[in-house]
Amino acid sequence: MTRATPTIRETMLVGYEEGQAISLVVGSEQWFSWLGKDTTTIFAVQAPYGSYTARKESAGNRRGGWYWKAYRTFQGRLYRAYLGKSEDLTLARLGETALVLSTRIQGQAVQAASQALASPHPDPQSGPDHLVPPLLSSKLQPPQLASGLIERPHLLARLANCHTYKLSLLVAPAGFGKSTLVNQWLTLQQGTLPALMTAWVSLEPGDNDIFRFWHAVMTACQKLLGKPSQALGQIALTAITASITSSVGRPVERPPLNMALTHMLNALANPSSGGLLVLDDYHVISETRLHETLTFFIDHLPTNVHILLLSRAEPNLPLLRWRARGELYEMHGRELRFSLSETAAFLSQSLPQPPTEAALRKLDSSLEGWAAGLRLLSLTLSAPDTNLALEQALLKPEHWTDLSNRPPAQIQDPRHMLFAYLVSEILETQPASMQNFLLRTSILSRLCAPLCAAVSAEDIDGALLLEAASRAGLFLEALNGTGGWYRYHALFAEAMRREASYRLGEEVLQSLSAKASAWYEQEGMLAEAIEAAWLARDIERAARLIEQFHEHNFGSPQSMLGWLEQLPAAVLDAHPLLCFLFATELRFPVKLWVAADALLAAELTAILPESADRRVETLLSMAEEGWRKRGELFWLGAIWGHRALSALLDQEPFASIVNFAQQALAFLPPSGPLNPGLQMYRAACLYFVGRDKLSQGLFAEARQLLLQALTDNVPPGNKFLAVDILLTLGKAYLALGEQEAAKKYFQQALLDARWLGDEVVSAEAQLSLATLADTTRQVEPLSAQEKRVLSLIATGRSNQEIAHEMIISINTVKYHIKHIYQKLGVSNRLQASEAAHTLHLK
Repeated sequence: MTRATPTIRETMLVGYEEGQAISLVVGSEQWFSWLGKDTTTIFAVQAPYGSYTARKESAGNRRGGWYWKAYRTFQGRLYRAYLGKSEDLTLARLGETALVLSTRIQGQAVQAASQALASPHPDPQSGPDHLVPPLLSSKLQPPQLASGLIERPHLLARLANCHTYKLSLLVAPAGFGKSTLVNQWLTLQQGTLPALMTAWVSLEPGDNDIFRFWHAVMTACQKLLGKPSQALGQIALTAITASITSSVGRPVERPPLNMALTHMLNALANPSSGGLLVLDDYHVISETRLHETLTFFIDHLPTNVHILLLSRAEPNLPLLRWRARGELYEMHGRELRFSLSETAAFLSQSLPQPPTEAALRKLDSSLEGWAAGLRLLSLTLSAPDTNLALEQALLKPEHWTDLSNRPPAQIQDPRHMLFAYLVSEILETQPASMQNFLLRTSILSRLCAPLCAAVSAEDIDGALLLEAASRAGLFLEALNGTGGWYRYHALFAEAMRREASYRLGEEVLQSLSAKASAWYEQEGMLAEAIEAAWLARDIERAARLIEQFHEHNFGSPQSMLGWLEQLPAAVLDAHPLLCFLFATELRFPVKLWVAADALLAAELTAILPESADRRVETLLSMAEEGWRKRGELFWLGAIWGHRALSALLDQEPFASIVNFAQQALAFLPPSGPLNPGLQMYRAACLYFVGRDKLSQGLFAEARQLLLQALTDNVPPGNKFLAVDILLTLGKAYLALGEQEAAKKYFQQALLDARWLGDEVVSAEAQLSLATLADTTRQVEPLSAQEKRVLSLIATGRSNQEIAHEMIISINTVKYHIKHIYQKLGVSNRLQASEAAHTLHLK
């Protein structure tokens, strides 16, 4: 007969050993005694975060004794984790190991999805739908260094100070060579010992989404973690990923951002970790809450980690405080300007012949040491087919002032000189096919061969021209590690876009954006598809893509809110789901939901102005009307669920919350799978009604509702709602006298709350377990009269009714109740009734 492996389910080990059934409480003396037996070599664990097999092994050197390791296979790959010695195998340790294995699997899946997107032909079906939007690997690497760079030893020496300051700040206007200088320095550091570990994040305007920002930063920070802290770093990254992939029911969730930041800081503080985190282009970040979370991160940064921040303007961070503490090192644009000698050295190695003193001084006066202008100029003048004398080229007035016949350059912009120069000396020197290609692709923030082919004219080979432009150095930067992705230099792209608007017209540009949007959608890049649809002025398509974006659980409230605010009323009126999403994101913005729980209840309603509240109700009414016209009445349950959550956050009487929840459940199907958002609303409303039943003493009904709520709140459900349900379920079972079941749910609530960082539920679960232990002690016996009074209390009778039933005075009833409270150690009628059920005294 095949021997079955003993298995841990919840808190018990069950199975067979030597033909005999065994049943042990994990953590008991019998459990540890069983682990220590020579014949005990294997058992299985079934945990909320996944199952695994534990095996007893001996140390390789035969001196370390026996220890246990966990093994889990997922999609053909074996994952391992160290459990510890037999005396270390508590229930908590077993649960933590399940989480560690799950985190490693999740991290492997996210990495695979990112690599799939980075391939030349990404497959949108290659990764699970529930993952966050893939992260371009080029975002986490410094730009590729151009050729012909000059050494600037005095600046490189200054950057070495980054090792001694918590935060280093490099602020300079666009094109002053911030990223290039830091990249040069990091390249030189690679040859030093010990090597400097570096993490790099190139920021974009879309990173104003707080969870996207931290997802990118925490992904980059994995490079700074030593082996002992990698598991904790993956837990932090998984917590951020769980927040991003939340669905429409997220308002009841408290995203674990602070917990994730704390885990990452703890991981970085390990002696095996450390290095430099570079945040490039921080000037694109404008979200106040994001500045606040970065401030928290920097304030608590361990001494072995340093941050280098590159920006065009001083960031909205507490710089004065850090200056006063001596924690801030700064470099500014005036220090990055090319000196006259550096300008001469740069032009000497990039031009056919060195400039004269007069030409050099003219150039220095015009560009004021601006590195980007020098490179643009050198690329033009070093073209092999130029017939202009170098002196004339540098001093010719029309190069800088002839704007009379260039309509796009007539715009009063301080950069119009360079724009005019780029058009006349770069664009117009290219063949007609290349000019057309540059103008058409200027609308793209990033370029790859298939995308260029999609927006190019039919008689133009976009892929071939992209390769030609890359070889020709036409201000096209290769994005490292992205499998054929490029981007234009920002100023060059802007100049080309202005010229494209003048030459091609807005109608053609909108058509090109529409083609780009279609390509992005086909490749599963929905965020980019939506942005391109806006540029194409195809609002209906943008609306459809936003619904699709939501359906795939991509993005977060801030991204969705930015799009939804751009939709006209007529389009919203035709899309009830978008009306509902808009109302949800206005009512439950992320910047509120990541606030501390203590502030949440007290300040939430004050933050939402009355005008916004009216707008929310208008949008909900539009959604209701649209769904009624379509006959999709089950969606009305989401609207009433929304109102229940609003009432909760507005601190309205719990009876109002329950009323809204009951109306929601009247529209929602009573059971069965639903849209994830609807199912989560149903779970929340079942929870509210279940709590109400429990307060009324209807314990069996409460248990049934709460069990259904727990079933509905399936992954990727709201984990914070789940711990509330578990805790309340424990109370229901306790009231019904089922102590073991109550203990199980209290323990599970405690374990999950600790993992989520929910201190409120964790404390309440601990208190409930302590109360359970107290109520099971031997109590002073109740008299016959007291037992009868208690049984009537349990049925909900009032003091007057009890007196009438027992034919005694009300004062006598009060006397008995006082003694009952004292003997049972309770303080109210509900607690007395629960204790009676628990102790079978009813």
